[in-house]
Amino acid sequence: MLFWWITVVIVIAGALGGVINALMTDSGFILPGRYVEGGKKIWKPGALGNVAIGAAAALITWGLYGPFTEQTAP
Repeated sequence: MLFWWITVVIVIAGALGGVINALMTDSGFILPGRYVEGGKKIWKPGALGNVAIGAAAALITWGLYGPFTEQTAP
């Protein structure tokens, strides 16, 4: 059960990092969608994309470098 709580905390921390990243970018806190820039339509993942990527990156990093990487197979 402790493993799942730690996982939730890691994902929330990564999501908060994504929120901070979204607020610090030039575009600001925008929703995902298609936008016209320079006469071309582009898709921007927006703040929700930053939150999702931050959460996934934190989980992957914790999985690769966390305390469970030293476990050996039975």
